Amino acid sequence: SCTRAPRRHRTRTMGAETTIHPNYNIFAFGANKVSPFVSKLHDMVDDPKRRDHVRWAKDGRSFVITDEEKFERNLAGVLPGLSFTANMGNFHRELANYGFRKPDAHELEFEHEGFVRGADDEELAGVRRRENYGRYRKDASGAGHVIKGHLST
Repeated sequence: SCTRAPRRHRTRTMGAETTIHPNYNIFAFGANKVSPFVSKLHDMVDDPKRRDHVRWAKDGRSFVITDEEKFERNLAGVLPGLSFTANMGNFHRELANYGFRKPDAHELEFEHEGFVRGADDEELAGVRRRENYGRYRKDASGAGHVIKGHLST
C-alpha cells in the first residue's frame, strides 16, 4: 500500500500586500471555540466508516469504543501534538482532563453532558479542559503549590 503524504496547507494571498496565514496552533482557541481534541473526537465518533471500532451509544449521550486495538491505531489524528505517543493511556488521561466520565467501570463507554450526538459548535465549546489539573495545581488562595510531596512556592 502507498503511504499518503501529510496534507499541506497553503497560505492564501488577498491582494498584493495582504497575506493570511491560517492559525494551526492547537492551543489557540478562545472561550467560544471548540477545542481541537473535542472537535476531532466528535468527528471520529460521528464518522460512519469508523463504526466498527467507535460509535455513539443508543441514546446518543455517550460513545462506546467497540474495538480498542483499531481505535488506538486511529488516535494519532485525535490527540493533537501527541501523535508519536497516541495510546489508550494518553487518551483516557485526556478524556479525564476534559471531564468525561465512565458510566460503567468495566466498559469502554465515556460520557460528558456537552458531548452528545448532533451537538453543534456552541454545545461542544462547553466541553472544556479543566483549569486546575495536572501535577502543578493552585490552591483556593491562588498561591501555587506542587503536589506529591514536593516543596511549596
